[in-house]
Amino acid sequence: MASPTAPLARLEQRQRRFALLMTRAVERRADKAAAAIRSFGLNPDTLARTAARAQGGPFVPWKGEKGAMTDELEHLADAMSRMEFLERSLLTIPSGQPTATPMLSSSYGYRRDPFNGHAAFHAGLDFPGRRGQIINAAAPGRVSYVGQRQGYGNVVEVDHGNGLMTRYAHLSGFDTRVGARVARGDDIARMGSTGRSTGPHLHFEVRLNGQAINPRRFLEARKDVLQTQQIATARFADVGDRG
Repeated sequence: MASPTAPLARLEQRQRRFALLMTRAVERRADKAAAAIRSFGLNPDTLARTAARAQGGPFVPWKGEKGAMTDELEHLADAMSRMEFLERSLLTIPSGQPTATPMLSSSYGYRRDPFNGHAAFHAGLDFPGRRGQIINAAAPGRVSYVGQRQGYGNVVEVDHGNGLMTRYAHLSGFDTRVGARVARGDDIARMGSTGRSTGPHLHFEVRLNGQAINPRRFLEARKDVLQTQQIATARFADVGDRG
């Protein structure tokens, strides 16, 4: 005579197999996001440690049994959490063009200062254009500063999380405010020649934990990396629509 618990045992076995298959699929997707992050010269493990230091919320005791989840389901939950973090981190990386200008007038790194001719370090990229030309956010984030900075003139800064910030300088006007949430491609300012500038252009910087890094690697992302970003964007948009 068959045991009355046999159907439950078979159901649990199917659930375990399904959890294993899902975990493998999620891990492959997470690894793809991690590889895309590394292609920008960033370390996903460093981003994770930065995010781990920024946690909080009220303490709500766990009321379920400690062994309520099987090992397979626990591993699936961990894999889902990793994929969620990596894909969200990938979305915040500034890979959008900050303005329509296709050329540069000055690159990142060493250059001769345009005013005194001395050797100098240039912390960003300069995009020449016309006064009033639209400036776009290079990635989603929160506007953290709108105003003037010495040498930069009028500035907008956007905090993208995980220590990443973009700076847009020498502006002629602002189209945003501090605290505003912006999406990649949103209008945030207008090109100008304020501050230490020889003519209308955008000075664009990417900073990680306050230190300037070369923006070129972000604006020259590979096609497969951009596709991975787009897939993650679509997933979170779908979650938002259903939520």
